[in-house]
Amino acid sequence: MRLAALIASWANRRDAQGTLPQLLRRLVHATVERVLRAGFPAGEGVQLGGWDGIVAVEQGNAFVPDGTSAWELGVNKDIKGKADDDYEKRRADPRGIDPAQSTFVFVTPRRWGKKDKWVAARQSDRVWREVRVYDADDLEEWLELAPAVHVWLSTLIGKHPEGTVDLGSFWKDWSAITQPATSPELVLSGRSDVVQTIHSWLPESVAPLTLQAESRDEALSVFAAALQQLPEEQRVAALSRAIIVNDVAAWHRLTASDQPLILIQAFDNREALGRTARTGYKVVIPLGRADSTSAKTVEIPRLSREETLKAVVATGIPEERARDLAELARRSLTSFRRKLALSPEVQQPEWARPANARSLLPVMLAGGWNDTIDGDRQGIATLAQVPYDEISATLVRWANEADPPVRRVGDAWFLISKEDAWSLLARYLTRDDLERFENIVIEVLGSPDPRFDLPEDQRWMAGVIGHSPKYSGLFHEGLADTLAVMGARGDTTPLTGGISARDYATRIIQKLLEHANADWRIWASLSRSLSLLAEAAPDTFLDAVEKGLTGELPVLLTLFSEQQNVLFSSSPHTGLLWALETLAWSLEHLGRAALLLAKLARLDPGGKLANRPQKSLRAIFLPWSPQTTATLERRCRVLDAMREREPEVTWRLLCQLLPKFLDRGGRSNFFPACVTKAVRLNGSGWKPPTASSTPSRSISSLPGALTPSR
Repeated sequence: MRLAALIASWANRRDAQGTLPQLLRRLVHATVERVLRAGFPAGEGVQLGGWDGIVAVEQGNAFVPDGTSAWELGVNKDIKGKADDDYEKRRADPRGIDPAQSTFVFVTPRRWGKKDKWVAARQSDRVWREVRVYDADDLEEWLELAPAVHVWLSTLIGKHPEGTVDLGSFWKDWSAITQPATSPELVLSGRSDVVQTIHSWLPESVAPLTLQAESRDEALSVFAAALQQLPEEQRVAALSRAIIVNDVAAWHRLTASDQPLILIQAFDNREALGRTARTGYKVVIPLGRADSTSAKTVEIPRLSREETLKAVVATGIPEERARDLAELARRSLTSFRRKLALSPEVQQPEWARPANARSLLPVMLAGGWNDTIDGDRQGIATLAQVPYDEISATLVRWANEADPPVRRVGDAWFLISKEDAWSLLARYLTRDDLERFENIVIEVLGSPDPRFDLPEDQRWMAGVIGHSPKYSGLFHEGLADTLAVMGARGDTTPLTGGISARDYATRIIQKLLEHANADWRIWASLSRSLSLLAEAAPDTFLDAVEKGLTGELPVLLTLFSEQQNVLFSSSPHTGLLWALETLAWSLEHLGRAALLLAKLARLDPGGKLANRPQKSLRAIFLPWSPQTTATLERRCRVLDAMREREPEVTWRLLCQLLPKFLDRGGRSNFFPACVTKAVRLNGSGWKPPTASSTPSRSISSLPGALTPSR
């Protein structure tokens, strides 16, 4: 079926009325070199009064009159009736247009056999300088001069041209695959230099523009997003000429056109560039990391963390979730889009397919490691059950593919998104994989850092005197993060044998912390990872901390030793405080976390570091900015229980919660509800009991005030 017949059929569709002005505007910009004005209100704008279109050009062509032309459009079946009405209306009121110096143009997407007779009759009125009519057959001829618009309209009406897609349609489909839609601002976050390069290249350069990103798809999306940020007239002009070409046949077909096009080469054949160089076409070449480059290649940097966060929040996503998504987008825009995809199953990457998935399971479990540390290499080889050289070769391959699961930065290997990898690869895990992972976690996280064998005043120079750990901090943290991911996935990810990811993580952490309570050096070595372990298995972690605070010489008090040098002080106890503060955010765990911090505060030997258990408690209960999601009533009940269990610490805390001169938000209803109550108790003769009068019950057996109300 000829295109003219398809256009005539399209005229019956509801969207034709709103889209026809868009079509004409694109045709004008695509076929006229210098457009002074091309106003065609589209969409809901067609309901506004005034001309349907006004065009001003210095020099037109066969379809665009020279100078000024005023346009009326109609999709009505009664073509002549619509044309007559518009003509008489505009003859009576030309709305600021000088008819004697302008051309009247009527356009219908239908076929009109008597259009020439109508034009001749109106021309004889001698009102307008010239009168023209374009119907479906004329639009077909005009579209032949504008291949990019031809592709756009063909796609719109359901006739998909082979091997091509217009850039505007690509962006519309690409951005809409996520919920919410991916915005140009997000794609271009921290990439203003690249945007400037693209905007400058459009009018000035004839040399091909080569863009390299993580994948070809991302490079192409950056170019499309950059065009979206052009001023409206420039944007329409560029999109009216831009076509993505997917094969050589379509390339040769398009380069036969006389119009200056922007051709985006999405296939591998550099020889095809020869003809475009001779004919003056603009060419864009999107590349991925696996593609070879030259000195002229524009490298697209990773997204900016801060700007990406702003762009994600602007889409309506809550800031807490937006932070995680922004970090994921910075690591991999493809993984970010898969996370938000409306249909994630259609976004499955090649590396997640059955033939390739198992080779990446060790990477998923490890998360990250240092390629130059022998201990890390041995650990990864143990997880994979193959020599490390084979693993390295596999990683080099995938790191250079589109949509890579891993990235290498210097000597370090990173999994781009552990959440992404778990959702795609976890189903391939076997019991043997999990047993090897458990053994590696116990070995790596359960190995004491050799610096804790040194006196406190020498620990800061442990690496210099040969007391370096066997495994890197990156490997250590990567394994702990995997446990946190497993714990966060809860019961939604059943592993082999029916056990859930959370239960498996809990079992491993329980074993690990049992070892830690037998050797304080393990607690100290785990300091930076304790928050992750606490998130993965909160109850197990709290049980271990409670056990570590029992006895005449509680093992956890050893963590309060401070390592000092001339520049700074540090102590492994800070990791324990951060972990308990993390759990205190939860309504379910606030009670136990606060009571354990209170006991730590009572036992705290003191030191130079500002991070102390008492300070953590104040941050949690600070009336005008509490670091917990618990309600006011719930916080007061926890404080009542703390007053019974740790009276001296609780009294200090209540006094610290009173607003000071420079404190913000001091006027809080927390005070009359709780703090002032304690002050009145003291004024009426109540005194904080001594530590010797403290009940001996375990924290987990405290009254119902410590269990969340259902």
